[in-house]
Amino acid sequence: MTKNNAKNTIVELEMQDGSTVKLTLAYRFLLQLSTFNRKVYDEYNAVWNKKEGKREEIDNVRVLYAAYLCACIQDGTQEAAMSWDEWLDNVTLDREAVGYAMRDLLAPKRKGDIETRSE
Repeated sequence: MTKNNAKNTIVELEMQDGSTVKLTLAYRFLLQLSTFNRKVYDEYNAVWNKKEGKREEIDNVRVLYAAYLCACIQDGTQEAAMSWDEWLDNVTLDREAVGYAMRDLLAPKRKGDIETRSE
C-alpha cells in the first residue's frame, strides 16, 4: 500500500447557518495575508507568541479567521471575505468543531488518510 505524501492543508468549517468555509494556514497564503490584512496577520502571530496557558478561547477564533482569509486569498475571493465582526456573528459556537479545525490546520493529514472521529 502506498501513501500520498502531499498534505491536505485545506480544512472546512461549518458555520452557524450551515454553510461551510475553507480554511488554510499554508505559508504562502500567510505571507500574502501579511500584505492583504496586516492587522489580522499581526493578531494571528500574537496568538502564537503568547505563553502556553495564557491563550484565551477567542484566540482560537482569531486563528481560524486568519485561516479563512488565507483560503480566500488562495481562491482569489479576499475582497469579498467576511469582516472580523461578520466572522464573529457567523462562526460556529461548537467548540469541539473549532478544536478539530485547529488541530487539522496545525497538523495536516496526508491526502487520502481516513480519520474516524467519535460522535
